Amino acid sequence: MTSLSCWKSFERQVAKDFGGTRVGGMGDNAVRKSCDVYNDKQLIECKLRDRKFTPGEIVLWFLGVALRAEAENKEPILCLKEKGREGYWIVQDFRIGLTMKHSTWN
Repeated sequence: MTSLSCWKSFERQVAKDFGGTRVGGMGDNAVRKSCDVYNDKQLIECKLRDRKFTPGEIVLWFLGVALRAEAENKEPILCLKEKGREGYWIVQDFRIGLTMKHSTWN
């Protein structure tokens, strides 16, 4: 189980790295229902786990983000963080398949 402050700080870091806005809180906010972080060009979903991610989870989550992003005409991005590890994984679709890149890579 991950703590509330841990995933909030992860979402804040992703928002900072992508020059976006963290969508906080729940409620009847249409943006909140579609993503965790957004900017003018991208719709970003963040997932934090205290265990390793399975390939099946990654594909299913990305497909969900891609559907929501397509409706808003934005690029879908999935950011994955394993609790206790430095950085996070960025999953994007470059039309040749899903590509993963670590946030610490240049």
